[in-house]
Amino acid sequence: MFHNVRIFFTDGEELGWNTGVSEQGAFGIANVFKRLGITNDDVYVFDSCGRGEIPVLARTELPEKTPLSFVKKFSDLFDRTQEILRLASPGRWMTLPVPYSDNASFLACGIPAVAITMLPAQEASLYARELNKHPELKDAVMNRESSKKERMTSGKIEYSYKERLPYTWRLFHTPYDNESSLTAESFTVMKNVLEVLARAKNLA
Repeated sequence: MFHNVRIFFTDGEELGWNTGVSEQGAFGIANVFKRLGITNDDVYVFDSCGRGEIPVLARTELPEKTPLSFVKKFSDLFDRTQEILRLASPGRWMTLPVPYSDNASFLACGIPAVAITMLPAQEASLYARELNKHPELKDAVMNRESSKKERMTSGKIEYSYKERLPYTWRLFHTPYDNESSLTAESFTVMKNVLEVLARAKNLA
């Protein structure tokens, strides 16, 4: 009997922010999957999961011209992931706009993929309120690359949104993005998430 879960460690998702997803560490894996015809597996990207107690499922906006068949596959995966979080963290999980992550590489290769991260409860609630008060915040977070190109061609002033992001995300790539910023409760929640995935295994 084979387990249907494969675990990969990737890096370099930030490299794709300015140059495109092909520079991400996950792109090579996604491209191999596509070449081998492995396009129907559930792909879960766990990104920055060591701080906080609220699992956050990243909202993803697919391009308008995305084939309906792909939209359905992605929507089904998104729904199944919500069920995983319901079981792993009852009443304490959210779906929110999340900055660039490695699931972009899989989506670019035609493979549905979702991203899961973690946030402290207070930060997640504050961020949700900021999204309600500032609708432009979602676009700034989710469309940074396209917004940058627009600013370069139109001279449009960049929307100031960094101070409205969760404090956890503002720690990234700073001297404070270190072991002391991690929280013990996040590891307990992630253990629950992984156990739910393990119990849902099927024959490969």
